[in-house]
Amino acid sequence: MEQQAFDVVVVGGGSGGYQAALRGAQLGMKVAYVEERPRLGGTCRNVGCIPSKALLESSERYAAAQHQFGEHGILFKELSVDLRRLLGHKESVVDDLGKGIDYLFKKNGVTRLVCRGRLIDPQTVEVALSGRAEVRRVQGRCIVIATGPHSASLPGIQVDERRIISSTGALSFDRVPDYLVVIGAGYIGLVLGSVWRRLGAEVTVVEYLDRITPDMDGELAAQLHKAFQRKGFKFRLGQKVLAARLEQDHVALEIEPAADDPREALTADRVLVAVGRRPHTEGLGLDALGVRADPNGRILVDKGFRTSVEGVYVIGGAMLAHKASEEGIALLEQLAGQHRHLNYNAIPAVIYTWPEVGSVGQTEEMLKEATTRRCWRWSFGRRPKTSPWLVMRIPRCRRRSRRPPSQSRAAPCMCDNLGEARAC
Repeated sequence: MEQQAFDVVVVGGGSGGYQAALRGAQLGMKVAYVEERPRLGGTCRNVGCIPSKALLESSERYAAAQHQFGEHGILFKELSVDLRRLLGHKESVVDDLGKGIDYLFKKNGVTRLVCRGRLIDPQTVEVALSGRAEVRRVQGRCIVIATGPHSASLPGIQVDERRIISSTGALSFDRVPDYLVVIGAGYIGLVLGSVWRRLGAEVTVVEYLDRITPDMDGELAAQLHKAFQRKGFKFRLGQKVLAARLEQDHVALEIEPAADDPREALTADRVLVAVGRRPHTEGLGLDALGVRADPNGRILVDKGFRTSVEGVYVIGGAMLAHKASEEGIALLEQLAGQHRHLNYNAIPAVIYTWPEVGSVGQTEEMLKEATTRRCWRWSFGRRPKTSPWLVMRIPRCRRRSRRPPSQSRAAPCMCDNLGEARAC
């Protein structure tokens, strides 16, 4: 059996994995990169952040042509959507970015293995190369697990990626659905719901909690909820989906309110299950190796990304691709003897709806638990047509310095200036 030796073997091709591989090669290490997808970039660039943002931009332009261009004297006759070309544009964006990463790998000398890996021991990964019968073992002084998360599921609901779909299937509908039900009012469900709502679908969001975006600042979540309702979204909050059945031309859902109200039925052309993400560690051999995980399957690490098995490291695992990227770079610099510290309170998060909502650090609700003294709130008013509203909140904690530990902002194109919130 053929064996190769490397300084670092990275298993998993997401934002954290490829950034770790590149940084290691730049620091003079011999790096192998194990990823089963032919196109580089992992979930974020293939079936996550990048394709969804491409669809958001295309659908936003279509909505502007429908509702806003007439005010500027720009008129259309028989405006329509060519879904095949719209999805083709999305694929071209994703493909170009994947080719860019491939170029960087070749430029920096990263050895790429298109396959899925399984850990045999703390320094050996067994791989079966695509299209070949032989099995190869790759040895590394350090092994970095960067497989990231994948879509979570619900009991009683079987995703078939045709009518009951995950976020991956929602990127490539064969037609605009007449009626789309989104299960889960988090970032993913609202972003993809926005795409298909702009293109003409009726969208209903079913959420078990009594509010949308539970990880967001409460006031901004309430503002965003109102903005979605103005755009035609329907919300069923405090309700649980018990089952989904495929029938002749639709999906039948059984809904149970959180209160003691009777169960209800709901039908849709398509159902998007967007109830979060879970660790993607199946088949890696981590249990047999003795790598410890919490009850939810998340691998336990210390501040240096070390697992319970010496020589095995884990980065990423959350929904923020840029967090995983920073962790990948920081880990490889640590392995090279450098000192790198990550300030997790300075990592921004944005929901790319319209308006966009961005935040840095903790929410006001979190800081109240840490004895917050006061909270400043700025409302920058309304800008007709271009900026419906803008709110900035800066909570300050009594036991910290006078420097604001967190900020939350909501406005169109918020991500364009969120960096200043991170720096202040």
